[in-house]
Amino acid sequence: MRQLFMGFLRWLGVNEEFYAGLAMSGLAGMASIVSLAGKGFARRRSAGFQSTARERRSDSTGTGGSGGSSGGGSSPFGGQEAEAENSALFSLRRSSESTVPPPAEGDVSNTGVYPTSQTTVPQYSSYRKSAPIIRKLAQRDVPGERYQKVLSAAQKTGGVFGGIGYAAGSIVGGAMGLALGGSAVRDFGTIGGGIAGALGRAGGSFLGTVGGLGYQTASYRYATDDPNKLYVDEKGNGLIKGVKLEDGTLKYYMPDDEGYDSIEPVQTFRTEVEAQEHGYTPYRRAGFGDRIKNITGSEHKADAVGKIAGTVVLSPFGAKAAEAGGKAGEVTVKGIRKGYEWIKNVSKNPDEFRWK
Repeated sequence: MRQLFMGFLRWLGVNEEFYAGLAMSGLAGMASIVSLAGKGFARRRSAGFQSTARERRSDSTGTGGSGGSSGGGSSPFGGQEAEAENSALFSLRRSSESTVPPPAEGDVSNTGVYPTSQTTVPQYSSYRKSAPIIRKLAQRDVPGERYQKVLSAAQKTGGVFGGIGYAAGSIVGGAMGLALGGSAVRDFGTIGGGIAGALGRAGGSFLGTVGGLGYQTASYRYATDDPNKLYVDEKGNGLIKGVKLEDGTLKYYMPDDEGYDSIEPVQTFRTEVEAQEHGYTPYRRAGFGDRIKNITGSEHKADAVGKIAGTVVLSPFGAKAAEAGGKAGEVTVKGIRKGYEWIKNVSKNPDEFRWK
C-alpha cells in the first residue's frame, strides 16, 4: 500500500524523501531554537539579580564579628561559641560580692531566705537617675538612599528585558537559519539572541531608571529634603507640632509653616520620621526641588537635576555607567552654578567682593 501511494506521489512529481528530510530538519531546528531561547532567557534574566544576591551574601557573612565571615560554628546563628567574659552571671557560682558569709558553728541566722541583709546586692535606682536611657531615633529615607534603590531596580529591569530580548532574538535568528541546517540554526540563534538581548537590556535599564525616578519622586511623603534632621530647642524639646484636625486626621507642622506660632500642639516631635511613626502626616508635602534633593543626596536642586540627567542618559549602558553619568552631571552643574554665583557677586558689588 505504501509503495502504491508513494508511486502515485512520484507520478504527480512529488519528491517524498526531500520533503521528509526537510520536515525532520525543521523539527530538529525548532527544538534547537527553543532550547537556545530558554537557556538564554534564564541566563540573561539571572544576571540582573546576581549583584543584589552578592550584596546580601556579603552583608550576611561579612559583618558578623569573628564568626560572621566563616559562617560556621555550632551556634544556631553561626560563628564560634565562646564563654562569656562575665560568666558568673550565667552560672551557679556566686562572686565574692554576692556570696553570703558562711555561718559560724551553731549559728543559724543566715539560713533564711536569700539574700540576707549581709548580702551585697547591686542598686540600680541611682544609676537610672544619673544616666537616663536615650532612645535612638530611627533613620529612614536618608538623602541619597532612594537613588541607590533606583539603580538597583533599573539593573533588575534590564536583566528581565535582556532575557526576553535574547529569547525573542534566538527564535527569529534560528528561524532564519532553518533552511541551512542545525549548525546554522544555532549560529543564527546566538547572533540574533545577542543583538536582541543587548537591545532589550539597554531598553529595560532605561525604562527602569526613568520609572524608578518617577516612582520615588511621586511617593515621597515628607515636608523637607531630610526627614531625619533634628528640630529641637535649647532644652532638647521637639519643635515639630502635631495636631488633630476636626475630621480626626493627624497633621504635623514644621517651624517654617504658615500659622506655626498660633498652633497648640497635641504632641511635639524632633524629626519628621518620628512624627510619621506616630501616625502624623505633613501639613504640606515637599516640593519637587526638595524631593529630588533627597533622592539624589545633592547639595542643591540644580545639582540634583544634573545628576538625574546624567543618570538617565547613560542608563542604557548599565548601572555602573548610570552612576558614573550621575556623578559627572552633578559635578558639571555644580561647577556652572558656583561660577554663576561668583560672577553675580562680582557684578553686584565689585569692590566689596574683591576685598572679601
